[in-house]
Amino acid sequence: MRGSLRFEFWSRACGRAFGLGLFAFAPQALAASPLLVNVEPMLGNGTPAVDGWMSASVRIENRSNEVVRGTLSVEAQMAWARGSGGPRNGTDVPFSVAARSQVSVEVPVHGFPGTAPSLSVAARGSDGQVLAEAKSAELRTHDPLLFDLSSPSHIAPALRLLGVPLSNTRWGGLAAPLVSVGSARQDARTGEPVVPRTASGYAAATVVLATSAELSLIGEEARAALSDWLLAGGALAVVPERPEDLRASYLEAWAGGAVHEQAAPEELRGQSVFSQPVDPAGGPSSGRPTGITELRLSPSADARARLRGYSGGNLHPSPWGAAASYGLGELHLLAFRPNSEPFVSDPWTHHKLADLTRHAWDRDAAIALPFAEQTLDESRLNDIRRELDPNQGTRWTIVVSALLLLAYAGLAGPLNFYLARRSGKPLRALMRLPALSALALALVVALGAIGRGVSGRARRLTLVEAGAGMTRAAATRFRGLYASSARERTVQASARGNVLDVAGDAESTGRRLVVDRDGARLSNLRGRPWEVVVVEEDGFMNLAGGVSLLRGTDGSVNIKNRLGRDLVGVVLMPGGSRDGRFFIRIKDGEEVSEAIGQRLSIARATLGRSALELSTVKDRLESCSKGLSNAWDAIEGATTRNIDFWPADVPVLIGQLDGGEGKLTDSGFPLEADRTLLRVVGVGGVP
Repeated sequence: MRGSLRFEFWSRACGRAFGLGLFAFAPQALAASPLLVNVEPMLGNGTPAVDGWMSASVRIENRSNEVVRGTLSVEAQMAWARGSGGPRNGTDVPFSVAARSQVSVEVPVHGFPGTAPSLSVAARGSDGQVLAEAKSAELRTHDPLLFDLSSPSHIAPALRLLGVPLSNTRWGGLAAPLVSVGSARQDARTGEPVVPRTASGYAAATVVLATSAELSLIGEEARAALSDWLLAGGALAVVPERPEDLRASYLEAWAGGAVHEQAAPEELRGQSVFSQPVDPAGGPSSGRPTGITELRLSPSADARARLRGYSGGNLHPSPWGAAASYGLGELHLLAFRPNSEPFVSDPWTHHKLADLTRHAWDRDAAIALPFAEQTLDESRLNDIRRELDPNQGTRWTIVVSALLLLAYAGLAGPLNFYLARRSGKPLRALMRLPALSALALALVVALGAIGRGVSGRARRLTLVEAGAGMTRAAATRFRGLYASSARERTVQASARGNVLDVAGDAESTGRRLVVDRDGARLSNLRGRPWEVVVVEEDGFMNLAGGVSLLRGTDGSVNIKNRLGRDLVGVVLMPGGSRDGRFFIRIKDGEEVSEAIGQRLSIARATLGRSALELSTVKDRLESCSKGLSNAWDAIEGATTRNIDFWPADVPVLIGQLDGGEGKLTDSGFPLEADRTLLRVVGVGGVP
């Protein structure tokens, strides 16, 4: 009995001491880790990852009673990477969280070529100490993605079971992946959809589906990002809910004018034919063959009665309602409401949305450098690097140095000893030898300094891809920085919202993207002395009044230059079966007809895809601007897949902006070459 009492006494004492220890330790643990973080793709878990940019959504919860400030480090890494091993692409963003509160931060991060990464985040305090960490699930490889702003998406379960036949593939041939569907999260406080606020955040999306009410909720900054993505080649499907929604200023801007509701066309009420893959998820990348079959469906009687049509602006009837081009992208006003009955349960609706996703994916083949989708693959950029390397124009110094060394070998050797022996003083040759060697060394070093220079320099090669008549367009800038030392440097984006990355292998190229209120910048960028570091920037560029491509009554194309600068080395393909035309220069404000251009022929490649094929006009391009032909070849080499540079159904114009962007410096280096190429696609603009 006494032993049991003693045991009970010691048990209670130990339990009380253990409880006091936990109580004393708990505040210290809380103080040591005041944050909770979570990271996931902005477009939802399971988002297909492009080779280029995506947006990560990081939620930070501050559980302490004090404001916490620090830096978020978000990294994309290979699924097989462990610890610090393997390639990583990282972005740093400063954060500040009030006491007992929660914030969400959008962080742009770059992926890897042909591989789906996972995302990780580390929140560090101002002293560099890690406060919290988290990791996302592995993303998927790039497939067609419909991003639905509705939460939850009622159409997603049915749509994810459908495969679509795609002809726009990296490896050629036909692919048949299943449609991916992402759904926007809702802000817990406001109920607004959580969507990207930078255009690069939509890079993985093929189609964005939104109601007019959801578009009004996301705010000005988010709508501007969505508009830029649409301008750069995206596809936006809008479901107007009320007649007054059609008068929204942004909707009229996308449609090109006032929009009116009308009866749905009879073609839409009838039977539709859908192309279906025999083997969904098959294709060249899977190693399994695929084929195409046809499926015929009609809308249900109830759905048929509720279909609507739209007109006005640049809208024209489409298989999904009405469509209008906006820049390189396409606005679709849907004749049906996918997330409400009777459409949500109608198979016709499911296949219509899958077919729209297929159309938007294949339409992307007409864009040479899709916005924010470029990979870090160095081999594609060899021609770009040569264009940006100042040493390409100083190869003569190598030849002169070789001749100089040959002259030194002859002078310091046989001739020197012959003259010494003839003078009767053979040792004099040894006395002359150091002086001759020093002179030769000084001349070689001087030639190297003349060729390479003693200070840093910069070059730029920019491709702007615009819709006809558009005053703003997507721009891919390749910025070559050439320095005489290996010192670290910082490269700032040209505008807020642009994203930057360095061409090269992610594991061996040192760089860090920092995004703050001033925009994006690359910090700690280091290269070897006399090495060209190529920075790729995805962003946008204002084009003043743009370039109008207008069809005359006879079907010919008229060009109106309203860029505020001349266009040189212009090639126009009018579309259809007509031959191309060449113009040496189109002055600012000038209007020309295709009939006055020099006739030229551009060969078309197989499988309906055309390469740039400027060999027939190479001499003419060089006469307009030295190196212009090589610059276009470098752009063609930088593409990641087969590109339809000359679509047969619309006119396409290419040329060079006289004077480039007008910049004088880049990252503190004098800009010695600034070449801006322009590609205009479609019909439209102001006469």
